[in-house]
Amino acid sequence: MCWVLMPETLRGLFKQRLRWAQGGGEVFLRYFTQTIRWKNRRFWLLMLEYIVSVVWCYSVITLLFAWLVSQFFVPMSWPITATLLSYFGSILIAISFIQFTVSFYIDSRYDKEIFRCVYWSIWYPFAYWILNMATVVIAFPKAMLRQKGRLATWTSPDRGEQFNEQ
Repeated sequence: MCWVLMPETLRGLFKQRLRWAQGGGEVFLRYFTQTIRWKNRRFWLLMLEYIVSVVWCYSVITLLFAWLVSQFFVPMSWPITATLLSYFGSILIAISFIQFTVSFYIDSRYDKEIFRCVYWSIWYPFAYWILNMATVVIAFPKAMLRQKGRLATWTSPDRGEQFNEQ
């Protein structure tokens, strides 16, 4: 039996996601030229998803930075951005609500006290997206600046209890 443990602290989770994001960036940069060949066309959607994800991360950071600047230094109106954010935000909230409803329904058969988590579960997508966005924005430049030909090595952190195979 193999146990995969989540890091016990937010710092540990951030470091784990940072390693994963940097590894993803390194794989993307290393294999991009091979992936765009016709014989590897089955990978095109995967590469497109990665590119869109990275662009989304940098777009959100840029929008947040521009909004902060506009709040403190250069007042400006954001009618188009506000409309787009409210539209897509509503779609994301609806999708999250559907996911939570299904998961609570499934889990309620096994855990009768699962509904105590409803309030806190609504914050999970927000925290998850912010954490992943931050790690991608930090890790992608690190992946680009990594020396070519140098092997990637990671030191996995101690995650608390260790389970032995039995």
